[in-house]
Amino acid sequence: MLYRPPAEKNALWDTWLLEKDGIFYLFSLTRDNPATPLWDSFRLAISNDCVHWHDKGVILRKADNVDWMGTGHTWKVGDKYVLNYSECTGNLQTIKFATSSDLLQWDELGDDYISLPDSRWYQVGLENSPTATPRWDCIYVVPAEDGNGYVGFLTANANFGHPSRRGVAGCVYSKDGLHFEALPPAVNPGLSAEIEVGGVAKIGSNWYMAVSLPHNLLGERNAWPDAANSGTQYLVSKNQTGPYHLPIGNNRLLSAPKGWSYFGRFFSHADKVFLNHHVIPAFAEDGISFAPLKEVRAVEDGSIALFYWSGNDALKGQSLPIKLNNFKPTFCGTIDPCQWTTGTNSMTSVADGCTGITTTNLNEQNKNGIIIDIEIKFNSKSGSAGLLLAPGNNNGYVLLIHQNGTAEVGTIHKNRYGWNIEPLHTLPNFISPTDCYHLKCLTRNSFAEFYLNDRLVDVISLPFILNEIGLIAEDCEVVFSELVIVEMG
Repeated sequence: MLYRPPAEKNALWDTWLLEKDGIFYLFSLTRDNPATPLWDSFRLAISNDCVHWHDKGVILRKADNVDWMGTGHTWKVGDKYVLNYSECTGNLQTIKFATSSDLLQWDELGDDYISLPDSRWYQVGLENSPTATPRWDCIYVVPAEDGNGYVGFLTANANFGHPSRRGVAGCVYSKDGLHFEALPPAVNPGLSAEIEVGGVAKIGSNWYMAVSLPHNLLGERNAWPDAANSGTQYLVSKNQTGPYHLPIGNNRLLSAPKGWSYFGRFFSHADKVFLNHHVIPAFAEDGISFAPLKEVRAVEDGSIALFYWSGNDALKGQSLPIKLNNFKPTFCGTIDPCQWTTGTNSMTSVADGCTGITTTNLNEQNKNGIIIDIEIKFNSKSGSAGLLLAPGNNNGYVLLIHQNGTAEVGTIHKNRYGWNIEPLHTLPNFISPTDCYHLKCLTRNSFAEFYLNDRLVDVISLPFILNEIGLIAEDCEVVFSELVIVEMG
């Protein structure tokens, strides 16, 4: 199931991963003091499968004279492990370091190791700062590609360019993995003062950088080709140290128009690259959680996308006794011209110029979370079909696949004229058009994520308690089959 610390006071935020001797270590920025809303500590959990996590408690706390802590990263130097963390005092950030031999007990290094911005390229001090707190935060460290030392990338502000668009990926270098000196930015200013750097990874012949936007600020959105949503996007470069630039076309990895998910970061392991991130629930009592890992793959030269990671099958528990013949059509007004036919292991919809929806009640069988798999086969050359998640009162969220390869996530509700959809996230040319699609959904409490042919469409936060699931056919003839719903273990 989704991991979060054992008590709400230990609210989780940014995360990062490291593997040691077959054990995975999940570090998270947390709030350990319930009296403050600010991040004040790092917490650790361990796992042998990246799915089931065991909390090990707080491993590092801010000093008493520090206002708040920022995120870090962990890497190995010789027989020691190193992590960095930022401290903010009086709206100014500095980056410090600590070392450990077991990843549990950490010794903070002295002021001789502090990393500071270089005024030749970066904002130093508050004067003319594009943000209330000039950023110098969270160094993501990788071995230098030439084998000589270590290169780091971090959230920073340039000291040149338009004030609202001075957010850059700062770059630092270290010969010993402990002392870091500033280099020129790895990306030119011009995107947003708000961007936060999640790290880099090499996939194929290109280097990719994960960057996140926490807000949709007016005046800054047009700098991005995908300006509609905040969330995690990526930049690309042929060289490890950049310059990184926006790719052509859609560069979104995670969307978050309603604050659904945030701060995607790369984690390289066993010749694969993963993206880890946290999810923000619609209901505070759910708690912020570490989401299931996603596998990052190149989809064409210069482009990457997220895919379902087979290791998440460890989430699967018992199958639920929900079959396609449990679904009942719901009518639009007084007449619904859509025809539904139920077979042994399939359900066919003929929705000629109309919409058909059929639903079934979960009867609290989803209280531990469920994973839904279903096959969709079009017998027509147009239209769309998909899955509905609903509270049971004529509204909900839908994932639709169109016959032209467009994927769509949106809200839906029924009125006296029929079903009305309000798209939140539309992805033209998301997938190569075909007759058959495999749809997967993982959902627990308010968390839900959708996949088509194992490619991630979106991660969302449901603003309701899930009670019903449904199937949708829109202006098409379509067969739903191979429905499997399993409980999360």
